Amino acid sequence: MLPAPPAYVAYQAPLPIDHIVVIEQEGRSLNNLFADCAPAGVQNLTKTGQNHTGGAVTVVAGSLVALGNPQHTYTQQLVADNCTGTSCPMNGYDLLTVTGGTGNTAYSYIPASQVNASPNGYCTLAHTYATSDATYAPGKVSVWPSFLYTIAGQTGGYVSPFDAFANNHLGDLTNVGCYAVGGTTVGYVAMTPGFPGAEVNGAYPCLVISTIFSSLDTAGVPWKYYCNLKTNRACAPAAISSIFNGSEYAANVITPETQVLTDCGTTNQAAVTFVTPNDTTVAGQDDSDDAFEQGSPSCSGGCPGPNWVSSVINACGPGKKYWGSEVIILLWVNGGNWYDNQPPPFAPNPNGPTPNPLEYGARVPLIVISPFAKPGYVDHTPRTLLTVMQLIYSMFPQAPKVGALEQYEPDNGLTFFDWSRNRNWL
Repeated sequence: MLPAPPAYVAYQAPLPIDHIVVIEQEGRSLNNLFADCAPAGVQNLTKTGQNHTGGAVTVVAGSLVALGNPQHTYTQQLVADNCTGTSCPMNGYDLLTVTGGTGNTAYSYIPASQVNASPNGYCTLAHTYATSDATYAPGKVSVWPSFLYTIAGQTGGYVSPFDAFANNHLGDLTNVGCYAVGGTTVGYVAMTPGFPGAEVNGAYPCLVISTIFSSLDTAGVPWKYYCNLKTNRACAPAAISSIFNGSEYAANVITPETQVLTDCGTTNQAAVTFVTPNDTTVAGQDDSDDAFEQGSPSCSGGCPGPNWVSSVINACGPGKKYWGSEVIILLWVNGGNWYDNQPPPFAPNPNGPTPNPLEYGARVPLIVISPFAKPGYVDHTPRTLLTVMQLIYSMFPQAPKVGALEQYEPDNGLTFFDWSRNRNWL
């Protein structure tokens, strides 16, 4: 681990970073991914859990590619949290429905040998740069809506009626968002009653909401979003009507995701870049690891997910064209309902005094990679992944903010940085 400088320098806008790359993975909680290799300052990791009767459960070593898949719909995440009122003991994981597994499958951690098997392995990144031990998914949602949160700060919950998408398309995970044929409906949560929300099915999945991209357009800031297929559930812009039906859908939503490896570090790299994994599984397959599912259970030669992340960092990061004024954010958009012992905090519901049923989801990993990142730093500030949107707004203050972002996530992540650091320290 690199030594930290003796003092940190706060910085006001304009920030000395003008390029950001957001690498989005999915389906791992903080405890699941880092219980075996986190920096010393990371708090509340454990290899002993608790079941719904209060009995002790050993959190066992698993694999990024060989485990079953705990279902992580809104209802199943409520089961895992096992809340009474706003008290959540996090002891219902033994009651989950598991595809390809049984009983205590969700009580698992990934060995350091797998997490760190690749160059730029997750453990190495967390020890070298800055990380968080208190970042939560913005909602108790499954794969498709998880990717919507990071570009819109919502999944439809700031419009009337006060509802939000929670789940994937039921039985159809390929023709997502605005590609869905007429009459297609998607699970959503009626948020008005308070916690827990009522899960229902009946909304068409093409949203008329603003995104970070509409803000960047107003400010004249170039952006690109990379995904494997535009019809894939990780391709969030496909669910936004204004993008889907506009010229930017062809110009700025780039397929396949591997094109980022060519664009990054050149003049083709946009100021704001989102990169999503190849997530082309169908219903019933394991979609709970971080990216590509195929591979040796022992991750011989490196696990596919970490290998992919390493390739993106190599293309965009140290030594490349914009590294001296760049930040790379590596995050997991949901926890996959893998065991984590930290209950999510509750946020206010603008419709009344009761907690918003979608705020928050599981505790998830977040790593800040930059020549300005505090080396080996662990931030304990409770936040959601909406912090990434706030950071982008801090980088480009001329961009107007969307939705009720300030109310739900005031944090902009600037505590991860030390602006006195040499730009070219790596």
